[in-house]
Amino acid sequence: MLGRVLLQVAPLMLGFGLMLLATGTFNTFAGVRGGIEGFPRPLIGAMMSAFYIGTIVGAWFCGRIIQRVGHIRAFSALAALSAAVVLLHPFLLEPVPWIILRGLLGFCSAGLYMCTESWLNERVTSDTRGSVLSLHAMVSFLGFGGGQLMLTVGDPATTELFMIAALLFAIGVLPVALTRGSNPEPRDADSFGPVQLFRAAPVASMSCVAAGLAISSLFGMGPPFAQALDFTVGQISALMTALILSGLLLQFPVGWLSDRLDRRAVIAAVALFAAVAGVAISALVGVQRLGDGFAWTDHGVALLALATLFGALIATLYPLGVAYANDYLGPDERVQAAGGLVLAYGLGSVGGPLFAAGVMELIGPIGLFVYNAAVGVLLFVFALYRATRRSWAGTQEKEPFQLVPEATGTPGGWEYDPRWDEPDDAEREAPTDPGAR
Repeated sequence: MLGRVLLQVAPLMLGFGLMLLATGTFNTFAGVRGGIEGFPRPLIGAMMSAFYIGTIVGAWFCGRIIQRVGHIRAFSALAALSAAVVLLHPFLLEPVPWIILRGLLGFCSAGLYMCTESWLNERVTSDTRGSVLSLHAMVSFLGFGGGQLMLTVGDPATTELFMIAALLFAIGVLPVALTRGSNPEPRDADSFGPVQLFRAAPVASMSCVAAGLAISSLFGMGPPFAQALDFTVGQISALMTALILSGLLLQFPVGWLSDRLDRRAVIAAVALFAAVAGVAISALVGVQRLGDGFAWTDHGVALLALATLFGALIATLYPLGVAYANDYLGPDERVQAAGGLVLAYGLGSVGGPLFAAGVMELIGPIGLFVYNAAVGVLLFVFALYRATRRSWAGTQEKEPFQLVPEATGTPGGWEYDPRWDEPDDAEREAPTDPGAR
């Protein structure tokens, strides 16, 4: 059965993977090119935050587009608009137009995610959902990670990478537009807003916010961090690849552990270890800069190792938050809450590049990881505080951890699954003790 389902969704996953490859390429390249053009760091941070603002706006409005024209047409139109937006960048080499264009690209990205996820949910069953969504996560990490390697394909100072990213968006339309599969029938559902979500699962909400604050800052300010250390394009690519592809490493081990322990303890431990890794990177870079500058030949391997550890840890915060929220949500709340959890991630993502850019302005490039260490410490303290305020669900009542890629879901994406209220076989009732909520 799984093989048949994978064959049905293969064109969609191929097209989605190409979209993520284009997005991963351009998100990193935009920061690099902004540095080349001499854009101030705060404006580069604003440019990166605009992408996530566009994602939030798109999450609320792209559903109407999908309902009006269907998934295939919406996917094709949004991909075409993404390609056009990318190609407009070299004609408008100023910070303010780029901020607007980045917002438009984020809007398109939200719609593409919504098309993909609601389409996948229409095709899978309770017996295949976990496997298909795991593949969806793998495609996400590989697409974004592979995008970092694309930086070495063209010269960032020319228009080559603009054209490559636009070409990937255009090619990504083909598998979806030519698929023989039919559109899923959309269905309206009420949203589960961030306020209601925070009241139901505060640690889960803050874990998703922290993931957005950390990951978006790395995407947005990672290249300027490396440029400030005089890294070559290949070294920038290697650093960003380590930060992103490392997200595959700890998903299953951490998820397995969280299924057997209090998830708040796991979230707190991950946040603390991520903070320690951030401090270690800051110390390594800071000490080297006090000398003759950072020597990649002597300390590049150590930096990549620490970056891999840091990236692997923060990549688990979002799926841990999703799993923990579902420990305390009833069956009729879970699909609605999925949108709220990703919205929490998106809200964090808006502030990440701006806050990181501000700290970097104050204390130099190490500010990127000093800021991230602070995010980890705050989440650690909050998780410990909440552990004193509410009892935990217990292992027998927990929802199993599922591999969920951060930011691959968008608010409303699951709402277009016509079977959204069909309970899975494995679903269990949430705790009925009012004190547990």
